[in-house]
Amino acid sequence: ENIDIQKSNSLKKKVAEEKRQRDHILQLNQILAKQVMEKSKMVAGMRAKD
Repeated sequence: ENIDIQKSNSLKKKVAEEKRQRDHILQLNQILAKQVMEKSKMVAGMRAKD
């Protein structure tokens, strides 16, 4: 009985931790995508000037 409670608690913690990590990775991906877009706009702008 008690072991089951501990198991489910640690499982919940694990799931919550994985969700937190996934959210973090998603945020990083969005930041990265923004930077890439800005960079390619800059490159496109520089090419247009040539």
